[in-house]
Amino acid sequence: MSALALYPYAEGPLLYERNTYFYTPYHGKPFLDAWLESRHAVLSELPQPAERPIYQECSCPALEAPFFAKDLLYYLISELVLKKNFAQVRLLIDKILQRFEVTKRMHCHYKPDFRPVDSDDFRDLNLYVLFAELMEHSYELNGLLPYLNVLQKCIDTLCSLRHSLNKDQQTKLARTITFEVEKVLSLSRRKDLTAKNQIQNEEYGKRSHLES
Repeated sequence: MSALALYPYAEGPLLYERNTYFYTPYHGKPFLDAWLESRHAVLSELPQPAERPIYQECSCPALEAPFFAKDLLYYLISELVLKKNFAQVRLLIDKILQRFEVTKRMHCHYKPDFRPVDSDDFRDLNLYVLFAELMEHSYELNGLLPYLNVLQKCIDTLCSLRHSLNKDQQTKLARTITFEVEKVLSLSRRKDLTAKNQIQNEEYGKRSHLES
């Protein structure tokens, strides 16, 4: 089975024909290899990864009235980058994460309940770049898998749109993919080591039982 057949989630017009990820077949290591091949293929088409941008401290937009997603994303990223205080802003991060999980889109303008003001206003690609950066910083600070999982889904969307991104956005996508690949492979190696240790412990326990 080809890599594209095993990992088709980063191709196609994903803003309009969204991935659901429901009932994704389990293919084990071949799936991981196909995902990695997909990411490396995209990286080969992108410019060199950008350095992480420098953020200035900014205030949270008023959320009691409709607000712009860009303003909230900048605020949340600046809080994580400058103060490294994930717990302080986790509730807001989780709310916007949940909206992306439901819709697989970033809308320009949200109501106080985090529903879009205009459900058709989802084509600002810079919002997806910013959201991926927010998930990157969130996972880096707390290591919780939901943030890495949503980062992967956002990167899938951005990979499918890579030819529509401007050069600055492409360099940021390259950096975010590099981060994602590093973290996923590190996690995979830890899982393999844990599984091997568990097998060794079980074998040692069986031998000890037989010798006693």
